[in-house]
Amino acid sequence: SAVINVEDSFYTCTGQTYRLDLSEYTNLEVYKTDGSRVLGIDNVFELEIGSYQIRLTNEFGCVTIKEIEILNSPTPIIEEIKLNVDSLIIIAHGNGGDLEYSIDGINWQASNQFTGITKGQSYTVYVRENQCAVSSISDVVYLNLPNFISPNGDGINDIWKPIGVNTTLDVRIQIFNRYGNVVYQAEGANALNWNGLHN
Repeated sequence: SAVINVEDSFYTCTGQTYRLDLSEYTNLEVYKTDGSRVLGIDNVFELEIGSYQIRLTNEFGCVTIKEIEILNSPTPIIEEIKLNVDSLIIIAHGNGGDLEYSIDGINWQASNQFTGITKGQSYTVYVRENQCAVSSISDVVYLNLPNFISPNGDGINDIWKPIGVNTTLDVRIQIFNRYGNVVYQAEGANALNWNGLHN
């Protein structure tokens, strides 16, 4: 009997069809699960989301049947965002499709790393799979943090806060001393303004 070499499932974007190219085969028919035949042009079929049956008949009249599914492309999951010296790395996983990444929602790339990140600027990171099914996380900020504080009341460096950024971001922060003890921890919209005292 003949062999139909196609995957069991294919993904497409919501509202779009999947183009299944079976032009290498002759004597082939595609049916929906309700038994209705799907017409194609030169054995190229535009299939909507659903289940289908491919029937291939060889020269002896033997029929090979292959069941396939056309599925909505699932949304990828952003697991982590890593900020390095001047780069941003998006860690995400999808469902076996091609992942693409963006930090503006317009320009997409295969690499999950972006260089030239500006400290203090807010970014929205995007991940899409199969050129659709987009996930995003907004307000990703590379904080430009001072490495010292001098809370002596002279008005210079009395408050530890990020340089050149909106300091009312809703965050959770912990600051440790050199012995590993927590000297400050806060959560909320004003957590990034520390006066140098233990809390």
